[in-house]
Amino acid sequence: MIMLEEYLIPKMNSYENINISIISIKKLECYRDKLYNVGIRQAVIRYGTLIPDSNNLKSDAILVSVCDTMAAILAGFVVIPTAFAGGMEVSKGPALLFDVMAGIYGKLPGGRLIGSAFFIGVAFAVLSSLFTFFEISIRTFEEKLKMGRKKGIIVFAIIVLIGNIFVSLGFGPLSNFKLPWPSFQGIEMYGLYDWLDCFTGYLLLPLGCLLTCIFVAKIWGFEGYEKELYKNTDHKLSKFDKALTVVVIPLFMVIVLLNVFGFLG
Repeated sequence: MIMLEEYLIPKMNSYENINISIISIKKLECYRDKLYNVGIRQAVIRYGTLIPDSNNLKSDAILVSVCDTMAAILAGFVVIPTAFAGGMEVSKGPALLFDVMAGIYGKLPGGRLIGSAFFIGVAFAVLSSLFTFFEISIRTFEEKLKMGRKKGIIVFAIIVLIGNIFVSLGFGPLSNFKLPWPSFQGIEMYGLYDWLDCFTGYLLLPLGCLLTCIFVAKIWGFEGYEKELYKNTDHKLSKFDKALTVVVIPLFMVIVLLNVFGFLG
């Protein structure tokens, strides 16, 4: 039960005493998480426009979701049991990967080589995610604000640089800077990174999912949704699909949002 709790429940104060040697990697991880949480729906829409009409969008979406979820679960089953086996704490949240795994590799024969390969793989995974979500923002500058691609890249790079500096200061000179987070139990104070993590990951993501369900069901309508989902076929949405969009998913998102603000304990 302890391992399951640590695996499923995020720790908001996990970055208080982060080691300076892993800040550069953590900044990449920070941007990856934030961009993923805020931009996942835009990424799906952007890359969805590139899918051929002959593809079955529903089966493709299910396959991607299953593969992504299984990869995340397998990664957790590698990191957390390894930490227990090494007698190390697992209450450090995302920093578990960089603190615990680095310590484990340091104890293994040839661990430096294996650990180097492992973290190089992590860095490539983060960078590949960044390219995806950077493209979304750059295309927004390019298409909506009528900038050229080169100018859009420069403007976005400046914004990222400023944000990078600001977040980095949260691990140093601004480490004592706290922001309020409303909760049913009262006002809680989080550090800069923790507050941004909570805002994007635990508020914007479920709220975006909830609004997407409302858009599909009430604004776009199931008829238009069916035409896009089942192009060139006679398939129709099942009652189960409609129930997921109207009831099940919104209900889970509301539960998540209530939990974020402390209404569920």
